[in-house]
Amino acid sequence: FKHPLIRTAITDYMPKDYGADAFLLCYATVTGENGDIPEGGSLARSKRKAKTYEEAGGVLHLNSPVKSLIISDNRVLGIKLSDGQSLSAQYVVCACDPSFTFKSLLPEKYMPEGLSQMYAQKQDYLARGAFQAAFAVDGDFDNFTGAHVFSCKNITVGKQVYNRLILQSYNYDPTFCPEGKSILQISFTQTEEDYFYWKALYENKAAYKAKKRETALLAMESITEEYPFLKGKIRLLDVWTPMSYSKRVNSYCGAYMGFLTSKHAKPVSGSRDIVNGLDNVFLAGQWMWGPGGLPSAMAAGKFAAERIINKYK
Repeated sequence: FKHPLIRTAITDYMPKDYGADAFLLCYATVTGENGDIPEGGSLARSKRKAKTYEEAGGVLHLNSPVKSLIISDNRVLGIKLSDGQSLSAQYVVCACDPSFTFKSLLPEKYMPEGLSQMYAQKQDYLARGAFQAAFAVDGDFDNFTGAHVFSCKNITVGKQVYNRLILQSYNYDPTFCPEGKSILQISFTQTEEDYFYWKALYENKAAYKAKKRETALLAMESITEEYPFLKGKIRLLDVWTPMSYSKRVNSYCGAYMGFLTSKHAKPVSGSRDIVNGLDNVFLAGQWMWGPGGLPSAMAAGKFAAERIINKYK
């Protein structure tokens, strides 16, 4: 694209090293009515799935971190929890981050060839995280909806300096906040280098929290400068960094999506979702197919279930 406005519109939403086709594909999916946003967001979607699972007889073990998988004769007999408890299983579906699966739960030799290639080609298969902050707003502004992108004074986030800000309004879903209120969110793309910045800072919890808050408040200042009617009505609600994803879901380099494929990347050979040498272990989750996120994770879970049904009848 040659027109500066079109270029800016794309690079505002996508990192410059991202293939532009992913941007067009996502928008085509929604405008073609083949994609949409689940009511209540991904949390409500997860709760609906959990309810269906429990109604079908499933049991959820919450706050039960898995320490390892119990292996015998090319099969997994079950899982061992961090509290020492063991649970037997006929089949195991690992839906967590593959870097955690094949470093903590299973030896790395079991990683599918396709995934191994992607981790090895770090220059072409990139991990991208985000610094994000949410703001609570007093008032519900009907004409202030969707995404707003504008220039702002320089803000240093991690190891990078930004002069553009993306502001997303969540007033399209009334379940997100009380009546008469609204939620705004900003997001800055973060690289692997940024992740290690936040990881090092996290060693000093007070300094980490202070930097998060300072950065978010600078962004809030830019928001009120651009939209003066929000002054006195907006407050910081929450802030999270690539380190937040790493802590909570063991995410590789704090990435919140799957691998970002650069425009120079060559397709990998071999499967990404079949575990080498273990007959009854299957993989799911957003890292199986690009560009990651909830739709990819749900499809991968469905395919894992189909593999079990087809293999074991």
